[in-house]
Amino acid sequence: MPRYQLRPSKPQAVFTAAGAAALLIFGIVQMVRSGEFQWFFVLWVVIGLLVIGGALVQGFGRRPTGMGTATVDDASAPANLRFATGKPMAVIGAVAGAAILIFGVVKMAGTPNSGFLVLWVIFGVAIIAFNLWTAFGRRGASHTATRED
Repeated sequence: MPRYQLRPSKPQAVFTAAGAAALLIFGIVQMVRSGEFQWFFVLWVVIGLLVIGGALVQGFGRRPTGMGTATVDDASAPANLRFATGKPMAVIGAVAGAAILIFGVVKMAGTPNSGFLVLWVIFGVAIIAFNLWTAFGRRGASHTATRED
């Protein structure tokens, strides 16, 4: 039975890294606006950089890194497999992303903190787009698996 090492697909790694970068930038802007030094912001930056680096290494690295393994009963299975979320689950994810997006825009529309609203909209659109790509894209996959021989 061949064993496969799992890792996120490249688009998922880019999505995760972009989201972490947006949160990192938001945190840095808040730090600059506050005008005083706080250790929480240092922690925010360190964790943001670790998440960005980890997502890119897992998605684009030569060797899969520690997401787990899977076994396949078919010995003639190909060297690389792609796993996608089922269409119903991906569509539900897109609908949930749309609900979160609408709820956030309605609740934050009249507030003066427009930076967080922009961040909310970016994440909402990205969640919807990634789920629809996974559901209906010809090459849509959320994880890839590389054969361990």
